[in-house]
Amino acid sequence: MSQSPGAIGVLLPCDIPTADMIPFAREADAYGFDELWVVEDLGYRGGLAQAATVLAHTRRIRVGLLPAAARNVAFTAMEVATLAQLYLGRLDIAVGHGMPDWMRSAGAWPRSP
Repeated sequence: MSQSPGAIGVLLPCDIPTADMIPFAREADAYGFDELWVVEDLGYRGGLAQAATVLAHTRRIRVGLLPAAARNVAFTAMEVATLAQLYLGRLDIAVGHGMPDWMRSAGAWPRSP
């Protein structure tokens, strides 16, 4: 995430009840956190949907997204570009290989990470 010196972020828990996601994000924004990270984790929620929801219900906080490597790169780029255009300057993307155990469970672990 492209952060300024001293930026402070908070992680949206992957197991937070759906009804608490928006209030959590709004409080993080109101309390002055610079960044809010959403996590895509098997068995919970998709990262893109969470990022879009958080961006739509906050005013200034930057949102970070950690998409799994299982996604098709072209479709990921389209989704990310759309969010970046809708919420100028408020979206950061971090792409990781995902958690090995759940990537294997989803049949998405590469031969060589």
